Amino acid sequence: SGPPDEREVMYVALRAASDYFTAELAGPSGRQGLEYLKKRGFEGELLARFGLGWAPNGWDGLVNCLRRKKIPLETAEKAGLVGRKEDRFYDRFRSRVMFPITDVKGRVTGFGGRCLDDSTPKYLNSPETPVFKKGETLYGLYQARPELIKGASAIVVEGYFDLMALHKHGFTSAVATMGTALTAAHLRTLKGYAELVYALFDSDEAGRNAAIRSLDLF
Repeated sequence: SGPPDEREVMYVALRAASDYFTAELAGPSGRQGLEYLKKRGFEGELLARFGLGWAPNGWDGLVNCLRRKKIPLETAEKAGLVGRKEDRFYDRFRSRVMFPITDVKGRVTGFGGRCLDDSTPKYLNSPETPVFKKGETLYGLYQARPELIKGASAIVVEGYFDLMALHKHGFTSAVATMGTALTAAHLRTLKGYAELVYALFDSDEAGRNAAIRSLDLF
């Protein structure tokens, strides 16, 4: 019926990358990441629920994985998974704990990567792509959806670990904005699931200001 939609190929590439990162976290190269997560109180079923992974400290681990699966690297580049210098592709995420970001259908659309040392940026997110719009995406909505459908109120936090901490302690209707400001698009999405939304931002001055700015959007 004709060539596949490039976005569909992107979803395949992103899922393959997620599987690769998850396998790496469970293997020898992921020990550092696993110990870091355990130290922060996250392990076992919670890691599996959110599909956490590890990007090893290499330039071509993911590139070679995608090649083996015959996924076009040009498409992987457009999906924000790899970079290119001249004619050589390289892994965009290295030495980072990886958070797969999914849409409400559970399809992986992008990633957030957290470094464990003083490297900058501390968090590296996927760039904007045809399947990932940061200002429209709520991290954890796929996991929170069953509870929201039951009538639970939504809790909006600012980051990956804040969200996982809430889910760990039973607040499974929590979602996160991944460090960006809350947008009208975020709220339009939530409006379809929840009548009441709690904005649980950081208690510092920046978090308080973000909460105040969000009032008009609500």
